[in-house]
Amino acid sequence: GAAVEARRFTDMREYLDSIQLERSGTFGAYLAGFVFERLGQGDRALRYYEEALESGPLDSLTAPIRRLARIHPYRGPRIEALLSQEGVETGAEWDRPSEILVVLALGRVPYKVPERIPIGAAVGLAGTWITGNAEILERSLFKVVIYPELVNSGTRARQASVAIDQRSADVDQVTNLGADIAREYELIKPRIIGAAVTRLITRAAVAEGARVAGRQAGDGGDLIGLLAALLAEGTMVALDKPDTRSWTLLPERVAIARVAVQPGAHEVTVRIPDVGESRSIAVEVPRQGFGVVVVTVPR
Repeated sequence: GAAVEARRFTDMREYLDSIQLERSGTFGAYLAGFVFERLGQGDRALRYYEEALESGPLDSLTAPIRRLARIHPYRGPRIEALLSQEGVETGAEWDRPSEILVVLALGRVPYKVPERIPIGAAVGLAGTWITGNAEILERSLFKVVIYPELVNSGTRARQASVAIDQRSADVDQVTNLGADIAREYELIKPRIIGAAVTRLITRAAVAEGARVAGRQAGDGGDLIGLLAALLAEGTMVALDKPDTRSWTLLPERVAIARVAVQPGAHEVTVRIPDVGESRSIAVEVPRQGFGVVVVTVPR
C-alpha cells in the first residue's frame, strides 16, 4: 500500500511540473525512498532520496545513501556530491539495519479568512471633498472589495528534540508547509483581488440597473431608485462569501529523525520546548525491521 502511495506521489509531482507549478515534495520523497529501501528496491530508493535532497542536505540520509550506494549504481548530482565528501566502498555486502523513524508534525499552517477593504467609503468622502457633490457617496457606500486573506495561525510549536533511550538524535526539517503556502498565496493574490474587484463591478452594475428602474416609477422616482440601488447592492455585499477553504489542520513544519538501533524494545522521547510538552513512546523494533513514531502537535 505504501508503495502505491509513493507512485501516486510521483504522478502528482509530474503533473505539477507539467502545468509549471512549483511543487515542494521533500517529505514525500523522503518517505517514498524509505519505503522502497525497505522493500529492497535500492535504485528506486536512491532516486527518491535524490529528490529529497533538492531543498538541501539532510543529515539523516547520509548513512542510508552511503549504505545503498555500495551495491546500487544510481547516482544523481546531489548524491554524487554527498558521496564525494566521504568515499564509499562499492561491492560490499548490503546490511539492512534495524531503525526507528520519527516523524514530527508541528504547528498549523496559515489559513484564509474573509477580508473586506472598504474602498468605497474612502473614495466617496474624498470625491465629496473635491467636488462638493454628496451624490458620490450614494454610489460608493457599498463599494467594498471582499476577498480571502491569508492569516497566521499563531503557531507556537516550531521545534522539537528527539532522544532514543536517552541519547539525542539529529532532527532534520524536511518541509515548511507554512512558508510554501504563504509563498503560493502571494503569487496568486493579484488574481484573487482581481476576482473580488470583478464581483464589485458586477454589484455596481446591478445597483445602477435598480436605480434606473426605480426612477421610472414616477413621483419620488429618484428616492425609490436610490433605495432600490442601496438594497440591491447591500444584499449582494452581504451574500458575497469569498472562498476561504483551507487545510487548517496541516502542520506548519514536518521534521524527521532516523536512527539505527539494536533489535528490541526502545523508548523514544520527544520534547517540544516552545509549548512545554514532552512525550515518551515505547517502540519494539524487529531484527532488520523498523519502528515508526508519529508525533503531531497542532499548537
